[in-house]
Amino acid sequence: MEEFLERHPWLRRGIPYFIIGGGSTGVELIIFFIAKYNGFDIYQANIIGKLCGLTLSFILNTVINFKVKSNIGLRLIMFYAVGAGGLALSNLMLYGGVEVLGMPFGLVKFISVPVVGFCQFWINKIVTFRKKEIAEKLHMEEFVEEENQHEEEVHQDEETRYEEEMELLNK
Repeated sequence: MEEFLERHPWLRRGIPYFIIGGGSTGVELIIFFIAKYNGFDIYQANIIGKLCGLTLSFILNTVINFKVKSNIGLRLIMFYAVGAGGLALSNLMLYGGVEVLGMPFGLVKFISVPVVGFCQFWINKIVTFRKKEIAEKLHMEEFVEEENQHEEEVHQDEETRYEEEMELLNK
């Protein structure tokens, strides 16, 4: 498995991202349908559900998956900007599917979720949670230094964990 992940490094963050995304999407869908059946139109319900799902996803991805501690405010803004793009795509798909093609709104919503999720993963991976290279290009030295320090801490934690596991195996 480790060899496979080394050949496909994006999966190291991709698998947890999609697991977290699945839970967040579940929350989004539940809230979407609750809002829809309580009098909101499909676009309002979509916005409410998407905001709840995005918030949960950001918190879990920040803490569990990408394990970032620096520039949380900037990352949150970027995450919501990506989410706004996802919301626009989702609303466009709802409009096209429901209003133009006459499909049931629930079916269109379920179809839109994996499309939007896949797009958001790649953008968030490249932009939101991998800002060091962008910060270097924008000459944001303080951000770069924080990222370097964080990477060093994560590497040390992983190294310590590996050594502890090896000690346990050798006993």
